[in-house]
Amino acid sequence: MKKILFYNWIQFDDEKNRGGGVTIYQRNIINAFAADDDYEVYFLSSGRHFSPKRKTYYVKTENNLGDKCHSYKIINSTILAPSYMQFYDVAAYYNDTKMYEVLKKFIQEVGPFDTIHFNNFEGLTTNVMRIKEDYPDTRIIYSIHNYFAFCPQVGLWYKNHANCKAEHFNNGEGCTDCSEWINRKAQRTYGEAEYMLTSLGLPAETKAQLALTRIMRAPQIIEQKIKKPERGAVQTWSTADEYVKFRQSNVDNLNKYCDCVVAVSDRVGEIAVEMGVNPDKVKTLYIGTKFASEQKPGKVWTGDKLNIIYMGFPRDDKGFFFLVNTLYNIDENLAKKINVTFATKTDDEGIINWINGLGEKFNSVKWINGYTHDNLNDILADQDLGIVPILWEDNLPQVAIEMAANGVPVLTGDLGGAKELSDSKEFVFESGNADEFEAKLKAIVETPNLTQKYWDGYHKLTTMDKHIQQLKEIY
Repeated sequence: MKKILFYNWIQFDDEKNRGGGVTIYQRNIINAFAADDDYEVYFLSSGRHFSPKRKTYYVKTENNLGDKCHSYKIINSTILAPSYMQFYDVAAYYNDTKMYEVLKKFIQEVGPFDTIHFNNFEGLTTNVMRIKEDYPDTRIIYSIHNYFAFCPQVGLWYKNHANCKAEHFNNGEGCTDCSEWINRKAQRTYGEAEYMLTSLGLPAETKAQLALTRIMRAPQIIEQKIKKPERGAVQTWSTADEYVKFRQSNVDNLNKYCDCVVAVSDRVGEIAVEMGVNPDKVKTLYIGTKFASEQKPGKVWTGDKLNIIYMGFPRDDKGFFFLVNTLYNIDENLAKKINVTFATKTDDEGIINWINGLGEKFNSVKWINGYTHDNLNDILADQDLGIVPILWEDNLPQVAIEMAANGVPVLTGDLGGAKELSDSKEFVFESGNADEFEAKLKAIVETPNLTQKYWDGYHKLTTMDKHIQQLKEIY
């Protein structure tokens, strides 16, 4: 029987589903391997669990699979999770040795393992892959679900408004100037630390001491006695050189110790290689999804009014504001041939009114306050075209998968992995280019049956069974 250790910063069966899509993915593959008698499954999390004790240690946890999965968590990690909580001190990632020592002790006492699959390094550091020196026969796998190895805020999303390119990074200077994002996250850092401490039921004096010596750790914060930064204030902690070293040390560790770097789309793999990861180690594995076994026939629009839909939050990185602005400015004759739907969860009256204001220009406009998997099929039933106007290198947007699985072709920006669902160039535009978006949309409206080309170039979604088999081959 082969022993596999999975790692993510939050436990796979977290009731609040913290960690988003990575947590769901981790849960799915653990369920699959736990049901296979050829494998013994273990799970470890770190970076969220604290106690008044000074030492860093691990404990066994309960989980919803019982003895089918042996789950553990590290207490008092020297690295906070999620990673934005460590943004102020990225040097800790490459200077820290404690987490390697704790993981080594864990493996000595609980392992050894045939495979260790890291689905994150948040709450740890890539330094822990040194375990390969102690256990050379253990396969070390890292799945790139986000860009943590290159960007401590994980999204390569500069100042919360732009896709972060080399000129933004600027040898680390761009990270120190990412002030709006840093301070917004810093506000949450204090709030989350306060929650952690309160949950321990400690006296105020003890909580303050813990916050200073264990939770926060940054000298500047200690000097300010945990004074909250003013919103919008420029408060830089790590230096440009430290951000450069953070990225380089992570790449060096991946190249030296990792047996396989799994990219969830070809574009993610390209970015990893651009950052310096050895291309021989990188392999694309599209994530298995239940939608693959529920694939509906592809819709082909034949004329009359085109029904288009945007699904997701009203955020800059999702391209929501770009899309609405663009729709307000497109040709009126084109607009009258289109019905627009937004399935966008928000209680912001300004955004709702902004969406509804498009009704003066388009044939019709409809706003739905978000969506769930329970009503997804109904929402997409009469849609002809999904819009994914992404402005960042989104690994592979779940919403694009959901649309395509429901037989709705997708017009997407060229960043990230959504464009890889089909080879058809008619359904990809330069992200953020309003003129090109309008031109692509116009061609679809004016060319009945053009959506057939999307399905001619469509790549079938990966089933969970196929994905598990692919993982077994890598393991």
